[in-house]
Amino acid sequence: MKSSLFFIFLIFTTESLLSQDSLVRMSDLRFTSAYEKEAFSEFVRTKNQGLLLPLLLATSSTSTTETTQRIESRISAIAEKLQADGLAKKKNEKKIKTIYSEVHNTFFKKYEEEVRFHEIFTNGNYNCVTASALYALVFEKLDIKYEVKEEPTHVYLLAYPNSENILVESTSPLKGFVVFDDRFKQSFVEALKNQKIIGNSEIANKSTDELFNAYYFKREKLNLQQLVGIHYCNDALFKRDKDDIQGAYQQMEKANLLYPAPKTEYLLMQFGVELITKVKLKPKEKSELIAKVSRYKNQGITKEMIQGEFINLTNEVMGRDNNKTLYKECFQILTNGFHDQELINEISYLYYFENGRILYNQGSFSAAKNFFEKALLFQPNNTELAGIFTTSIANSLRNERSPKQAYDTLEAYRKKYPVLSQNNNFNSMIAMSYALLFGEAYQKGNLAEAEKYKSVFEEMVKSNKDINLVPSIVGSAYSSGCSYYFKKGQKAKAMQLLEKGLELSPDNYELRTRQQMINSRY
Repeated sequence: MKSSLFFIFLIFTTESLLSQDSLVRMSDLRFTSAYEKEAFSEFVRTKNQGLLLPLLLATSSTSTTETTQRIESRISAIAEKLQADGLAKKKNEKKIKTIYSEVHNTFFKKYEEEVRFHEIFTNGNYNCVTASALYALVFEKLDIKYEVKEEPTHVYLLAYPNSENILVESTSPLKGFVVFDDRFKQSFVEALKNQKIIGNSEIANKSTDELFNAYYFKREKLNLQQLVGIHYCNDALFKRDKDDIQGAYQQMEKANLLYPAPKTEYLLMQFGVELITKVKLKPKEKSELIAKVSRYKNQGITKEMIQGEFINLTNEVMGRDNNKTLYKECFQILTNGFHDQELINEISYLYYFENGRILYNQGSFSAAKNFFEKALLFQPNNTELAGIFTTSIANSLRNERSPKQAYDTLEAYRKKYPVLSQNNNFNSMIAMSYALLFGEAYQKGNLAEAEKYKSVFEEMVKSNKDINLVPSIVGSAYSSGCSYYFKKGQKAKAMQLLEKGLELSPDNYELRTRQQMINSRY
């Protein structure tokens, strides 16, 4: 098998068709024709085993309803001929021998490794999977009990199981199925070992080939539905060997839906990861695929892997193309497809942070602030985010004319996001808002309010030596207080305010100038 492995994962789930927890759902499938879509839809809706012939033919994009009817007629005709020739009177062993010869002579012409079921009826080419499927359909018509058996490199039927156990070999056991190379076998066994499905004692006592055969091909009783799954699995492998990774993945989804087993789940994962990492997909296609791959968290896919792929998507859609609309659509596809709330939260944080970061770099601080605030909802204790959020707030308030409005905004953020109180720049903005408020209150003659805000401001500066004071704001605030008292004839009180201001801002030009003016006049 010509496949390079990027990640090695293994999933052992055997849920029934379309279980809520299935790795593949009907809505995931991408069809090559309207005929294939109808065939799957009808089978999934009814679970009628009699509808498996259309699924066997659906790997050909040229199959139609008329194709099914024609081939159904040919299969019925050979069953009717066998019955007319007295098949019912024969012993079981003779029955199977007669059926085997009649089907083989009528339909099979040339063995080919790479072949699909429909080719039996167009050119006579077959392999063990397609031939076994045809024998199974004939057995169904003749009401002969059988089981499908799967081994390394081979598929065959067992007629009258648990009684005669008659082997129905459509080809040599050495042909008709995909051969896996040593690298693939070793990777598969390593995955089992990492999942602790294979114990150390087994590894010590059995070869890689023995372990691969034992776990990859379990001797279970398979039915025709599962055989159709094997047929789709083969089709996927054929496509992968021709470097059609996307086609291989889509066919493996169908294989897994029909036959959820270790090998189809393993290959589904391998092809899915390879599709993400090697094929240039459109962003929304890639988002859908990442959402699917995220389902495998218990089998090895980590949140870090999904986050890494989202970051790659971010760099492409936002960093390179600055396409905010497409980025939002990709984000919605991903979060709608995830079922892990923690993962949704992580991706949401990245989405809002990246939107904010780009807007910030573009100078759109108010818009950036809104995205950073949403990011904080997902990581409320992120100090780095708090820092850039604080800077965005500062820039967005530059043109705010009302000190009270600025203060109310900052206070609301402080209460909502306690982490901001750990940021010195944010605390400095709060302090400066107090200075603006007490300066404005002095100007309006509201002494009680001015003293209240001045007291809070000075206590805040006293308790936090790292507060960054803006000289112009400090100078204006204390100068306003000085003017208030000076006009009231309270020169000592005015000078006291100037001295306090200069204590906080020693080289403040405005305060020095006002002090000199007062001293020169008196």
